[in-house]
Amino acid sequence: MKATEHYQYCPYCSHKLGPYRDFHRTCTNCHASWFENLAAATGMALLNAKHQVLLTRRAIEPSQGTYSLPGGFINPGESAEKAALREIEEETGLTDLDLLDYIGSFPDQYGVEGSHTLSLVFVGRLRSGEPHPDDDVEALEWHDVMNIPPEALADSFPNVREALVALQHWYENGGRDRLSG
Repeated sequence: MKATEHYQYCPYCSHKLGPYRDFHRTCTNCHASWFENLAAATGMALLNAKHQVLLTRRAIEPSQGTYSLPGGFINPGESAEKAALREIEEETGLTDLDLLDYIGSFPDQYGVEGSHTLSLVFVGRLRSGEPHPDDDVEALEWHDVMNIPPEALADSFPNVREALVALQHWYENGGRDRLSG
């Protein structure tokens, strides 16, 4: 059940709210509305000089132990690009990298409530450094961009699978040339 489905009365005029429809509820009296908005998230497909992508294994629920890209929720007032760089640093300790490209937005649902999310995913190039997992990352693994383990595609959030496929498409269509620059 979504948060807005729990609301029964309008906080402005105390009248009963109408039914939950099309991701929102509206007051039957003053017509104020509450929408089930999605949470913005970001991720980064970080590539090294060997044309490998850095994948994480989640140390926490939801989906503990599954593959993911380094990333997380975007803070209020923070751009998606800054959030992607912050999340890479938080989860891996890496700071010496370039943001190369934006590869797409990928909707999903997160957590036991199934909250709607939208992940904005970027491609980055590591200049130097060795990644070290943070406390919410079980492990960090480098994998060839065009040879991502089948379990990484099968055993992850749908938006991660879609982002990895988009990464491979980006790589095959000129992205690989951008890694040497």
